[in-house]
Amino acid sequence: MRQGVTIVCAETLTVPQLIAELLGARIVIGLEGSQLSHGLFTLHDKGGMLAIQPPDRLYNGYMDAMNVLGMRYGIVVGEQRQSGFHLPLGDLLRTIDLMDTKLC
Repeated sequence: MRQGVTIVCAETLTVPQLIAELLGARIVIGLEGSQLSHGLFTLHDKGGMLAIQPPDRLYNGYMDAMNVLGMRYGIVVGEQRQSGFHLPLGDLLRTIDLMDTKLC
């Protein structure tokens, strides 16, 4: 990755703070779910969204919206573990790098 990552905890921010943190983001990365909509509405015009997907379900609800908007969408699927699921850091980093090259 050529640039850093900012971790945003939406539940600790006011709406104006959340918008300020996300507005114009090049790539939004998050666990699959409704919280990704915050990223959808604040992404850069040609940005990308990367959903971290648990291995026991699949939901690509944002893929159609991203395609219509001319933006990139990707998923990276974690591994099932007894305690939930695990996403190896290398898998996440490789997927971020792949999306990053598609946005150039």
